[in-house]
Parts: sequence; structure tokens; C-alpha cells
Amino acid sequence: MTSCNCAAVTTIYADVAGSPVYPHGVGPGTPWVSPSAFAIPVPNTFGNAGRDILRGPSLANYDANLVRKFTLRERLNMEFRFEANNALNTPHFANPGALVGSATFGIITASGYNGNRLVQTALRLTF
Repeated sequence: MTSCNCAAVTTIYADVAGSPVYPHGVGPGTPWVSPSAFAIPVPNTFGNAGRDILRGPSLANYDANLVRKFTLRERLNMEFRFEANNALNTPHFANPGALVGSATFGIITASGYNGNRLVQTALRLTF
């Protein structure tokens, strides 16, 4: 983006050229938000887009656990525990590129949360 020749201004917003459309694409060449709805502002202007006007992908994370306690004797107990973090193994994507005019504007190029499915079991004996 071009500078507005203003002292102490580090952020220049884009110009809104139309209503943003969300095709919700993920990966190279498939935009999450339509880049044609935004334009680089004219030199020495701030742009008319507001702050935080775009939406990124949502985050859905489902965890599950199962616990069963057994009494073996009067003072001897056993507990079995099964835990699954991100049980449905849902992918979590990062926000799309936000620099207007770049090749990756509106395109999601990375995962935002390292949330692969994690399953663990435990057996606990108390006496």
C-alpha cells in the first residue's frame, strides 16, 4: 500500500469497492473472501474500509472423555479413563491474508491451530 505521508500513521485501510462475498475457499487459488471487493486506496488517503470488517473461518472443537470406576475390594479401586481431544478431527484454519494487493489477499494459506486428534487412555489403581 502507498503511504499517506502522515506522521505516526502505521495502518492504512483499503477502499471498499463493493460488498464482500465469502466463497469460503481454502487453499491456493481459492479465496475465502472475494479480493475484488477491495482496492488499494489512492495515494495520500486513508481508505474507507473499517477496522476488522472481515470474518475468518470459525473454530469448532469437540472433546470427549469416558471414565469408569471399579471397586475391586473394600479399599482397592481402579479407574479407567479414555480422553479424546478434537475427537472429530476437525481442521482449524488461520485467517486469510489481509494485505490488499498481495497475491495471497483473501486466501487462507496456513492452519491456525495445531489441533490434531489426540487420544489417550489411563488406568489408575488406588488403595
